[in-house]
Order: sequence, then C-alpha cells, then structure tokens
Amino acid sequence: MNKFLTNIPPLILAFIAVVIWGFNFVIATVTVQGISPFLMLSLRFLLVFMILIPFYPKPPIKITQIIAISFIFGLCHLGSMFLSLHMGLSSSVGIVVDQVGVPFTILFAFLFFKEKPNTPEIIGIILAIIGTFFLANTPNSIGNPIAFILMILAGLFWAVYSIQLKKFNSGSALGLVAWISLFSFFITLFISLIFEDNHMQMIQESSLSNWLALLYTAFLASIVAHGIWGYLMTTQNVNKIIPMILLVPVFGVFGGVFFLGEEVTTGMIIGTILMILGVKISLLKKIK
Repeated sequence: MNKFLTNIPPLILAFIAVVIWGFNFVIATVTVQGISPFLMLSLRFLLVFMILIPFYPKPPIKITQIIAISFIFGLCHLGSMFLSLHMGLSSSVGIVVDQVGVPFTILFAFLFFKEKPNTPEIIGIILAIIGTFFLANTPNSIGNPIAFILMILAGLFWAVYSIQLKKFNSGSALGLVAWISLFSFFITLFISLIFEDNHMQMIQESSLSNWLALLYTAFLASIVAHGIWGYLMTTQNVNKIIPMILLVPVFGVFGGVFFLGEEVTTGMIIGTILMILGVKISLLKKIK
C-alpha cells in the first residue's frame, strides 16, 4: 500500500481522508439511531479486523503499543465521539467541535518531536478555535452540554492518537489498523456488555440503512481513511498535514444539512467560514 501512496501528493491523500471523515459524522449519526454506540463500535472493529487480518497476520509493532493505541483510539476517541452523537449532539455541530484536536496535535508535535509551528499555522489554528466557540453557542450545543464536552474530549484523544502513530511508526498503516481493530473490539465490547442492554434485539431490528452505515464506517472511514492517515503521520511532517483536518467540518456540515435536514444557524456559518480561512492560511507556505 505504501508504494502506491508514495505516488500521490500528500495533500491530495489528506484531502481524500478529510472528505471520507467529513461524511462519516453523518453516517455515524445514522448508526447510533438504531444501535447503541459501543455495540456499534465493537461491530465496526470486528468487521475491519476480519477484512484486514488475512493480509496482515503479524502485528507491525509491539502488542503493548497496539493496546495503548487501541485504548486511546477505540475507547477514548471514537467512544466519546459516538456517545456524544448518541446523546443528541448534531453531526453538523459535533464535526466542527471535534476539530479542537488540531491545535492539540500541533502542540504535542512541538513537545515530542520539536516540530515548531510557523506564523501562518498559528494564525490559522486561532481562527479555527474561534470558529469552535461560535458553534458552542448554537442551540443544539447549549441543549446538550455533556455531549458537547464529550466531543471536545474526542478531539483531544484524536490528537493523542495521531502522535502515537508517529511515535510508534509501524511502517504498515493498514496492518496497524487491523491489529488496533482487534483490541478495540474487545475493549468496546466489554464496555457495551457492562453498560448497554438488548444487544441481540438491536442487531435483529437494525434497518438496512444501519448496516450500510456500518459498512461505510468500517471500510471507508476505518480502512481507507485511517490507512491513509497512518501513512501520512509516519512519513510526513505533522504540521504539514494536520491543518487539512480543519476542512472536515465543511463536508460534515454540508452532509448534515443535506442528508439529515439539520438546521443551518448563523453561528454554524461563521464557524465554518473561520475553519476554511484557518486551513487556507495554515497551508499558504506549503502550497507555494
């Protein structure tokens, strides 16, 4: 896979992952309407593992490192995100709030890898953070304060996950996704069995849209997008790629409005515009 990806410009690869993740928030909202969040996650991880393990039978890094990543990514990041959506935070608001992980990632990259952000990156990140504050005052956010906080935590844990990818440097992005999925499956299933009920009933009563949404999150969001992201985090400068993530809300907000009929507010419009400006400013030096 890595040989194929090396022929594609890094920013194009990042853009592909961004589009997939943008619409993934809309898809995730569909899945949590019919299946409880941690049961859905466990099914997603199991499906990803079953698809990939024939090609990657051996773990690409130490098992202890895989467990550490699985805990942060599977339980802390995705668990917080899907629980937030399950509690009622709209996908349009949630996808922008989740971007607080970007400044955290740049901060961690500086602390652990001495990758110092330049002035355009700092300005772009500040604009993006201001955009998040606009979203915090939307009706859906005020009405779901715990869900809003969970989504902020999801962004924070995404930053930790991205730094883990760079630190452990597996050399096999999809192989790592496969083995992360295995341990994340057991972690999320354990949480589901303790805190969630009626597992078989939910599975039996799930609609076709639920299963199609699960396939999207498993194949495109997990295998394709995270495979690309794992490759980028281990081969590129973090600060060169991270600002592209700020474009995720553009596709997420569009998808939420178009497919789910979510309301467009002034705060959402201002916040999204600030996000786009933040990305453009952050990438000025890189595109020239």
